[in-house]
Amino acid sequence: MIRLIMLTVALLSGVLTMAQDRLPDATLKTSTGQEVNAKTLSNDGKPFVVVIWATWDSPSKRLLNTIHEEYEDWVDGTGVKLIAVSIDDARNMARVKPYVVSKGWQYEYYLNPEKDFMTKMNANHPPHVAVFDGEGKLMWKQTGYEYGDEEKILEAIKKCIP
Repeated sequence: MIRLIMLTVALLSGVLTMAQDRLPDATLKTSTGQEVNAKTLSNDGKPFVVVIWATWDSPSKRLLNTIHEEYEDWVDGTGVKLIAVSIDDARNMARVKPYVVSKGWQYEYYLNPEKDFMTKMNANHPPHVAVFDGEGKLMWKQTGYEYGDEEKILEAIKKCIP
């Protein structure tokens, strides 16, 4: 019986580890209300970055604004795509699109007011950055932001390029 329990735990641990290295099954919404399953996000075989953020979180906004300054160079040099997932709740959700537009961000962005995506990504708070390779495998992640962290993100992206 003990061996069966240990085998079951080992198998479940393997399944959980496998699931955590990919995007989770969670419903995201576009600014027009269309639903998208997070596990389908990709970048045509090139690396992509997912940033969980909120309009009320200053470090999130600093991170995304700082990356915005270099984003065109990042795309030209690596082919990367950044996907921003807002966890603003229903009260603040209407602020997301005007904020994104006012900043001129060229990022793909989604809304997840239920925060289930953040939970399934094992993120405690925004900003949470996850770098995926072209096959959708999680290669690097970080929670929080300090100036200069964008260089770490870029290095992680470059490691995903064959």
